[in-house]
Amino acid sequence: MSTGVLAVVLVPVLIRWTYALANRPSSVRNKFRPSPPLRALYPGGLIMFGRATAFEAGNVWNSGLRPNGGDVLGLVLGAGFLAMTVFSWPIVVEVSDEGLAWHHLLLRRHATWREVEDVNTDMSGGLVIYLSNGRRLEVDQYTEGRPELKALICRNIGRAVGV
Repeated sequence: MSTGVLAVVLVPVLIRWTYALANRPSSVRNKFRPSPPLRALYPGGLIMFGRATAFEAGNVWNSGLRPNGGDVLGLVLGAGFLAMTVFSWPIVVEVSDEGLAWHHLLLRRHATWREVEDVNTDMSGGLVIYLSNGRRLEVDQYTEGRPELKALICRNIGRAVGV
């Protein structure tokens, strides 16, 4: 009973939150974010798989020494998909006068313009930004404004833009 009430009350609130998150305008002028469907899909996946993992963990915990095989499978799958959602979170790139900053859900990095060596378009339509010491940053094809990002990087590293 409580799960049904929780779902009826909480699901519309969470759907509204993901919709607002996906369509929230950016205050940073040179911020390149994933497309709106991805900005809604990933928080929704985080909520869904987090809830499934918590539910199945509760079932396994309450079963004592003999958990149901379906609950164990649900826990493993829920935790696996939750980890996959967290680790595959789309990248957001910010361009400033100092350099590039990018972040995923849990990880934030920065590179100065001296560390940026080159930028190229890959075969899938995304960008590959080459940094010093053999590091690279991959911006996928679902990021909005990739041509503008490439032009900004080329301008800041002093290279002519090639289309």
